[in-house]
Amino acid sequence: MLLPLVLVASLQSSTGPDLDTADRYIEACRAAVIDAHPPVAQITVEGLPIYCLYDGILEDPRIHGDLVDGVGNWAPDGLVVRSVGGAVGDWLDLIWALDPPFDFIIVDGACFSSCANYAFAAAHRRIVPEGGVVGWHGGPTANEEFMRHWIVRNEPPGTVPSEADMARVLELGRRTEDLYALTGASTRILEDTHNPDLPTFSVLRARLFTREPEDGRYSGLTAFPPDILERCYGFTGLEDMTHVGNDRDAFRWARNLGPGFYLFTRTDTTDERGCPVTDHDRGR
Repeated sequence: MLLPLVLVASLQSSTGPDLDTADRYIEACRAAVIDAHPPVAQITVEGLPIYCLYDGILEDPRIHGDLVDGVGNWAPDGLVVRSVGGAVGDWLDLIWALDPPFDFIIVDGACFSSCANYAFAAAHRRIVPEGGVVGWHGGPTANEEFMRHWIVRNEPPGTVPSEADMARVLELGRRTEDLYALTGASTRILEDTHNPDLPTFSVLRARLFTREPEDGRYSGLTAFPPDILERCYGFTGLEDMTHVGNDRDAFRWARNLGPGFYLFTRTDTTDERGCPVTDHDRGR
């Protein structure tokens, strides 16, 4: 499958985008993906190769291989994303195929779940214009004890993961650890945002973009402010990351997306550094 390649005529940029110029990249990507199926595009903006990665591209397993193969030798300097996530393995395959780490990522409104786990984590500079939110929902790491808990989060009490299940998720965890090592971020964020009591994102995906009626289900994300990402999880390049605000602001922002969607900006328990404390053994 050939991805659309769009050249955006402009002056050569020597420094790349920042918070003031991010809209140019967002507008270019929106124009490039508007008629694209799936909504992805390889474009050039201000002389920089950019990969536009918009929602829905990784929800159909039939196009996964085509997406990865379609990258070819394209090695973008940056990503522009708007996505509520998708399957862990599919996201890892695509992000690795794009030859990380990336110089920058620009969030067009939302980067949730696997988008945060893999795309946001793989960039050196993170640009989030006002109104954008990065939401975490947990994911595989190489911590075997934690992963046993992660596997059974939606299974009946007493479920014992099989050796095959453990091998599969630990391989995903190792690939994730390698990805995070490229930018110096800590995968502990995936463990700290894991919550076995929250259901899956299947309904949230529909609500985020279609605002379907309330059906009694909900889903949760954690949106950390830049200082927590830097101090507690080793993220850097956050100077151009805006944040939704305090807990009340976050709640209102989330409810505007659709009924039954909740966004949390912090945990109630923190350590002496102000970093989240969770009830699982991180094995660190």
